[in-house]
Amino acid sequence: MFRRSKIILWPVLILKVNETLGMFFRVFKKVIFRIEFNKI
Repeated sequence: MFRRSKIILWPVLILKVNETLGMFFRVFKKVIFRIEFNKI
């Protein structure tokens, strides 16, 4: 029983991590773009 619930939880966890990484990457790209823009 516990094993089955774990298997169901994995995709949810992966989706949440992907969402968080996507958000972080967007912010990171904005920061990099601003730094590059200030250099010019």
